[in-house]
Amino acid sequence: MAEDRPDQTKGWVVFPSREWPFKVKAWNNFSDPKIIELSVNGQKNWSVIENDNLHYVRFMEAKVEDGTFKARDLALINKKSGLQPIVEGVLDCRFTLDNNGLLAVSVLARGNKKYTGFVTPEEVPRYWGTVKGEWRKYHLVALTRGWRIRNWRPE
Repeated sequence: MAEDRPDQTKGWVVFPSREWPFKVKAWNNFSDPKIIELSVNGQKNWSVIENDNLHYVRFMEAKVEDGTFKARDLALINKKSGLQPIVEGVLDCRFTLDNNGLLAVSVLARGNKKYTGFVTPEEVPRYWGTVKGEWRKYHLVALTRGWRIRNWRPE
């Protein structure tokens, strides 16, 4: 059945009012109104509330390697593309998901200018560890942002 084939899925979307994601099977940007064909686990009868938001879902693998934040889009069919460099000057990146469905992303990044001496203390404000070595010769900043995951249930 084409319904279960990953190569037939054009993407994933969610509506905040529903508990499950929808497969995007097809879309037509040129029609008026624009048409998106959605499927959910083979169900034929489903509905969403009027004027509900539609959110496009992305999947990614991310890590920091050699001072560069790298990511790979897992929603793409060609998964052999590997991690691609996205942002240079990143020392560390951490992702946490708590039992309340809060996804937090913390990034420790540096400025462009390298100084001859240390300009950053070992303890960077709002960072969860110590910084040693050459990274302290840059101005460092730790930034954390969080998002609430709707309809999330811990296992």
